[in-house]
Amino acid sequence: MLGQPTIEDAQTAISLERQRQITQEGWHPEHDDAWVHGELLNAALCYSHHDMDSAEAGSSGKPPSRWPFDPAWWKPKDRHRNLVRAGALCLAEKERCERARLPTGEADRELDRIVREIAARGGAT
Repeated sequence: MLGQPTIEDAQTAISLERQRQITQEGWHPEHDDAWVHGELLNAALCYSHHDMDSAEAGSSGKPPSRWPFDPAWWKPKDRHRNLVRAGALCLAEKERCERARLPTGEADRELDRIVREIAARGGAT
């Protein structure tokens, strides 16, 4: 990406991360379908707000109290990577809701916010 990333660049980065999660981490749709209590979206929120929450932005390595998964899965990086991961988790939640014929509004709103922030921030920081 040269210059200011676009919305499309942010969407591509999120889609690539989602594919990485599926192919390298093994988080297939069938696996995601087991998380029926908002865990995927909650994890996305943890990543997307991590650097912004001064109480949780320390280097303790501990996940936020609202982290829904095993603490070993909490692996924050820099702000850009956290946003891309959060976007991929929102995408996973959206796809899960679509398969279950549930509303996707919350995942859509958070995904849109993340895409816009990635584009506005100008890429990796």
